Amino acid sequence: METKIEEYFEKGIEFGIAGEHEKAIDCFSRVIELNPELTEAYYNRGTAYGESRQYEKAIKDFSKAIKLNPKNVDAYTNRGTAYSDLGQYQNAIDNYNKAIELDPYNQTAINNKNIWLEDHPELKP
Repeated sequence: METKIEEYFEKGIEFGIAGEHEKAIDCFSRVIELNPELTEAYYNRGTAYGESRQYEKAIKDFSKAIKLNPKNVDAYTNRGTAYSDLGQYQNAIDNYNKAIELDPYNQTAINNKNIWLEDHPELKP
């Protein structure tokens, strides 16, 4: 990463940890402007969107991160969580399944999938 990109990226992480999600979003948006191919920027901005309950935007960023890196297990897991927060449980299950396919030991995806299947037996495992 270039110096300016690193600076915005690190500030975005710090803001996210501090719970200042809008500032984190701004920093990661700057990173994306400077390097639109940086998977981690979309992933982290998606996380900040999710934390600030902007689930549609989170899904869009996780989807972009997945497009750039189809093996990004955490992006599938978090996109699943964003879908579940929107009440789109089958989409959530599908994303958790992909995360588990890529990492069979992903406890977050396994636990979340099992919770939604228990609460919604009509869903396809």
